[in-house]
Amino acid sequence: MHANALKFLIGGAWVEAIGTGRHTLIKPATEEAICEIAMGDANDVDRAVAAAKAAFPSYSMTKPEERRRLLQRLHENYDEIAAMMTEEEMGTTANFSQSTQTWVGRAHRETIIDVLQTYSFEELEELRGDVLISRVAVGVCGLITPRNWSMNQLVVKTVPALAAGCTLVVMP
Repeated sequence: MHANALKFLIGGAWVEAIGTGRHTLIKPATEEAICEIAMGDANDVDRAVAAAKAAFPSYSMTKPEERRRLLQRLHENYDEIAAMMTEEEMGTTANFSQSTQTWVGRAHRETIIDVLQTYSFEELEELRGDVLISRVAVGVCGLITPRNWSMNQLVVKTVPALAAGCTLVVMP
């Protein structure tokens, strides 16, 4: 069994699920059971939202360069991610997992990192009478991703939210 299959990453730590629901993951290539995962319940969601809400005030105040460095560290091991997608998740060929599934996620992440380098979160709008326009994080983002194109869907939702200074709760 995977070490954290019955846990959730909440507030930076792996914690036991409160909900008792379980789901058996099936390896697509062999149809053998891989492990059971926790399904969670409303209490798990409430705990995750509370942790994201508590982290928001400090994370939203980080400088764009700090967020950029964080995003550069995310998803660094694409070979391992591609192997998991082939073996345990999608059942796609190794070549497709490597060249398409993980590549698309990486490309989106790198685009956001590049944009974050020059994006102006504040600008003086002279046409409106020297009004300062500030773009600020909105708060906790709740993100739900589908099973298909999972890497891409996860990246296109989480990376822009993190780049903007938002904290998040993700339910794949």
